[in-house]
Amino acid sequence: RDLHSFPTRRSSDLNRDVIAINQTATKSFEVLHQGDFIVWQADLPNGRIALALFNAGDAPMSRKSTFAELSPNLGDHPWKVQDVWAGKDLGAQLGVSADLAAHASRLVILHR
Repeated sequence: RDLHSFPTRRSSDLNRDVIAINQTATKSFEVLHQGDFIVWQADLPNGRIALALFNAGDAPMSRKSTFAELSPNLGDHPWKVQDVWAGKDLGAQLGVSADLAAHASRLVILHR
């Protein structure tokens, strides 16, 4: 597909979210490192949290974890989840799943 045929609004919305995370995140730290699966967490304004899930390996992987399994300080309660890459609100969830291609990532924002 020609790059000019993609909707520009979605691209700018995505960039706005990523830029906001980059500009406002505090207390960024690695919360999990299991083989090629790596998770980083960062605090955002208004009690929101960014979670970045990475596949550092050369093969695809699928993961499903509760938020408490990823980072105990997230607790066992549901969070409203926004998938930053997909630009979708996923509703209240107790955890996150990710089908990650080799060297791919998933970026989500959690809020209550």
